Amino acid sequence: MKLPTETFFERIRNRLSPAEANDAIRQLKKAAGRAEVSYMAVKEASELLDRMRMEARSAIRHYRVWQADQTVKRVLAASHADHGRILHDQARIKASLYLDAMRNYRDLVRLSIAHCEGVNDNMRF
Repeated sequence: MKLPTETFFERIRNRLSPAEANDAIRQLKKAAGRAEVSYMAVKEASELLDRMRMEARSAIRHYRVWQADQTVKRVLAASHADHGRILHDQARIKASLYLDAMRNYRDLVRLSIAHCEGVNDNMRF
C-alpha cells in the first residue's frame, strides 16, 4: 500500500484549524522569502524529532512484546484447557471416592451401634 504524501503546507492545513493554518502558512511564506527561520526553531524541531523517534521505538517494542505474549497464550490455551479438564476429572473422582468412604464409615458406625445395642439387649434379664 502506498502512503499518500503530503506537502509541508498540506500537513499544516490537516493538523491546525483553518484560521491557524492560514496564519501559519502566511507567516512561513513571508519568512521563506527573507530566510527568517531561526536556527533555534530548526534545533527545537530536531530535538522533538529525536524524542518522538525514541517514544515510537519504545511503543513498537512494547507492542511486539505484548503481541508475543498473546501468541504464547493462544498456543498454550489448548494445554491449559486440557489441564483444567484433567484437574476437574480428578476432583470429581476424588470427591466421589470421599463420598463413598463417608457412606461406608456411617454404615459401619450404624452397624457397630446396632451390634452394641443388640449385645446390651441380650445381657439384660
